Amino acid sequence: MTSVLISYSREDRDVASQLARLLEKEDISTWWDWKITGGTDYRTAINEEISKADKIIVIWSENSVKSEFVIDEASRAKTAGKLVPISIDGATPPLGFGGLHTIQMPDWTQLPIELLTTLTGKSPAGGPDLAASVRAPIRGAALAAVSGADRTGILASAERDIAEYVRWFVAAMTNPTLLVTRTAEAQALNRHIPYLVRIVLISIVIGASLGVLIPARPHLINRLEVFLGVSLLWMFLSLLVHGVCRLLGGRSAADTTLLLMMQSLAFAYVASNFLTVLYFQGLKFYAPELYPPQPLQSGMVLLGLQFAILLFLVPTTVSNAHGFTGVRWLFVALSAALLTLVIGLPVALAGGC
Repeated sequence: MTSVLISYSREDRDVASQLARLLEKEDISTWWDWKITGGTDYRTAINEEISKADKIIVIWSENSVKSEFVIDEASRAKTAGKLVPISIDGATPPLGFGGLHTIQMPDWTQLPIELLTTLTGKSPAGGPDLAASVRAPIRGAALAAVSGADRTGILASAERDIAEYVRWFVAAMTNPTLLVTRTAEAQALNRHIPYLVRIVLISIVIGASLGVLIPARPHLINRLEVFLGVSLLWMFLSLLVHGVCRLLGGRSAADTTLLLMMQSLAFAYVASNFLTVLYFQGLKFYAPELYPPQPLQSGMVLLGLQFAILLFLVPTTVSNAHGFTGVRWLFVALSAALLTLVIGLPVALAGGC
């Protein structure tokens, strides 16, 4: 059984406690200073546990990077070759630790796959082990082996892709910060390009299919052209948003910002089309005198919904990845809103995408 010691700052005690519970659910023996009994010499106990532990998890945060005790424990773990650093708020590790790969854990209520595989070489309870996951085609951030040896080829691949997309969509709808975790996991596995491509392609198919049900819409080919054009422009605007984040002290890489903003656009495209379909179906039933709408009206409803979704989703995910709260969160929201208007108005005049 793998034994793990957790080093943390006192201000992050809740995080350490939750992490210990998650690890123990995976049958990982976990020790942290909460287990020190009264009368025990604190330093002696810590030194003994450091020497006994297989791995030492150091929780980096804005609090712990200033803690001499945490830095000292991290130094000893690094020297012993046992250090497993994680970050819960995007804080830059102190001098001497910046060159080490740090696992991102912005949603500390869930155990990152990367952390578990680093400690034990297996996926979370109920999932496949690491070796099986490597042998199976990996789709996105989650390591998922083929369910059933008799299901292979295109059908099995499509089933996995759709299942992963549904989980991604539900995460974006119920807890957008999970997108940060999923993105970090995909990047750690060097699978972020397939992860994003799958999301975008499936979103195009679903969004375009829903768009057919919206009255007074442009031709499908025209809408797809607009969507592709908007996507390319959105990638450029993502870099501008990243520039704003860097000016505000953000620490995430540009590809992280880009991945999160492209996912926000994909979700907004599907969700806005679905909500617009519901809106006009309700209009047809309850106010038939206002139905059917004019093309510009249809496009403006769609774009208004997209703007509202992006106004919430972009700052929520990007700010979380960069460790922003409060005023800096608001600056990211305002910059994202301004840039969305830059491309939204021309798209609305063109009938929406």
